[in-house]
Parts: sequence; structure tokens; C-alpha cells
Amino acid sequence: MERVFVKVVGFSDVERHALNTLFRLSDERDVHYALWQAGFGVPPQMALIDSESHEALVEFESPSNEGLRMAWIGAHPPARAWRSFSRPIDWAAVKSAMDEAFMPAPDFDLGLDLDFTMSEPTSQPAGGVR
Repeated sequence: MERVFVKVVGFSDVERHALNTLFRLSDERDVHYALWQAGFGVPPQMALIDSESHEALVEFESPSNEGLRMAWIGAHPPARAWRSFSRPIDWAAVKSAMDEAFMPAPDFDLGLDLDFTMSEPTSQPAGGVR
């Protein structure tokens, strides 16, 4: 199981409750999402930024967040946003985008052992043409 730490900036109490529910429901999946906190000693793998929070633009401009996948929630997403979602928040779409980014690729094994290497013919075809 892979754990993905998500930095959360802003959001109302109701939205935070929805986020915590999303994180809790991921406990039984291949990728477990968890709220990131500064004292963890590891960087977050993504951030959810509430456009209505005072820190939103500061987070986007912070050099410490360079390369971090940042999802903008609300109107007027910055060009640097990895994804953006409008309000009211479609949590299923947010979770789907997170899964797309962090779920391991399925390992397809069709059970076919096909050999596509070409071997040299042992004899020349009729007419002397190969």
C-alpha cells in the first residue's frame, strides 16, 4: 500500500470534514491518502488549495512548493495549477484526479507468450528470391 500525503490549505469546516472522509475511505485501497503536516519529516506529494483562503496565492508562489502537484479549488486557477475544480466541489472528480496521478498502473498479463523475432530461412525459396 502506498501512502500519499496531501497538503490542505484553507477550506471550511464542512469541506474539511468531506476531505477527512475521503482520506478515511482510502484506507482500504492500494493508495491511502492522508493529511500532511509539517512535522512529518517528509514532503507532501500534492496539495489541495482553497482559492478563497488568504494563503492560496502565497502557496502557489512559494519556492518550497516547486514541482508539487497543486489542485486549485475555486474560481480563477493559476496557470501553474496541476488541476482545477470549481465550486460546489465535486469530491468524486477530485478523488478521481488523485487516483489518476497516484494509483499504480495495472499489470496486464494476458498469458500470451508471443515471439516476434525474425529468424533466417533455412533454405532459399523457389526462383532464388528471398
